[in-house]
Amino acid sequence: MARAWQGRPDLAPLTLAVLWVCVASFLLLIGAAGLVLSAYSDPNSSQEHGVWLLMCAGLLMLTCASTQACQAGPPCCWSCWQRDPEGKNVRCMIGAPFKFKDLGAEVSTFSEIYIRPDRTTVTGSPYPAPSTKVVPNSACVCCLASFAPRSQVTVLRCGHVYHRECIVRWSLSGSSSASECPICREGFELLSV
Repeated sequence: MARAWQGRPDLAPLTLAVLWVCVASFLLLIGAAGLVLSAYSDPNSSQEHGVWLLMCAGLLMLTCASTQACQAGPPCCWSCWQRDPEGKNVRCMIGAPFKFKDLGAEVSTFSEIYIRPDRTTVTGSPYPAPSTKVVPNSACVCCLASFAPRSQVTVLRCGHVYHRECIVRWSLSGSSSASECPICREGFELLSV
């Protein structure tokens, strides 16, 4: 079974969430069947309390499963995951990493930026792209916080600037536009590494 999940980022927690859903659904089904049966049998039966307990346990497990799936599952579709040169699962975007204080009016060098599921980034090879004028901004549009001189930022090919952590979160958000600039929707993902 482990071989079937090979190449997929961190599937163990997602598999656990699926297991939770199966067990919770089973408990809810047994509880519902018990309620139906108790309605046709003795209405004063003490079995009804056990049935309600089963249903509550099932609902609690479904809640745990949905929490587990939201926190652990790959945050976007499987097709967007690739392998970096080290063989690790990544999403690859095109951007120019800088400290905000070093950012000029124009960016002439872009790079491949590998984003791993744990939100770590690795700057890869230079990417041939034309020079881009930086859109002046004093704050990140994702988090609305002002850029500090020491802030780690990423300039996208469209010229929009974001905190590095913010654009990484955006990229891993699972949104249908997660591979596009949050402002202008120009694509920034490199589709093949």
